[in-house]
Amino acid sequence: MQWYPLPVYRKVNVYEDVTYSTATAYNNTFAQKYKFDFYEPLDDTTGQRPLVIMFCGGDFEQGSRKNKEVKTRCDSLARYGFTCAAVDYRLGYNTRNVGSAERAVYRSVQDARAAIRYFKEFRNTFKIDTSLIFIGGDEAGAITAIHTAFLTKENQRAKSTYGISNEAKDLGCLDCSGNPFRHPTNV
Repeated sequence: MQWYPLPVYRKVNVYEDVTYSTATAYNNTFAQKYKFDFYEPLDDTTGQRPLVIMFCGGDFEQGSRKNKEVKTRCDSLARYGFTCAAVDYRLGYNTRNVGSAERAVYRSVQDARAAIRYFKEFRNTFKIDTSLIFIGGDEAGAITAIHTAFLTKENQRAKSTYGISNEAKDLGCLDCSGNPFRHPTNV
């Protein structure tokens, strides 16, 4: 496993629109598919690479893995020898309700954890060193990354994640959403 202090790979291979999760979106009663785009150095012969998972900004209301800044960061990291995933997550909340905002953050953490479990499950397919998984993002994506790193126990959940008025549904445990894979989600 190797990454470099300067970009050494001239070309990057991108796999687009890969589904990692199926989950119920904010204010919906049906499940939707959530996807990522995967970046890797082209002509890389290394067996395993560190993985960086990136999340877009957009105040938990808008944004996409197709965001120019996210795509640029992923492309750049792949040129340095990392694999990188630009990941979509569930968006939406009632902007006039603090509890709804807390629930949006929690859903994003559930989605990030689902992405981590997915990559650990398919580590050989994507040539990932699972001991070197990093997460990041901008704006709401950075909030997602920080909460994913530090919200690690069920007793740390905000009370609002169990239900609030107009959003009565309990969001479930940290790893009860997205996919059936069972892996530690430490980053």
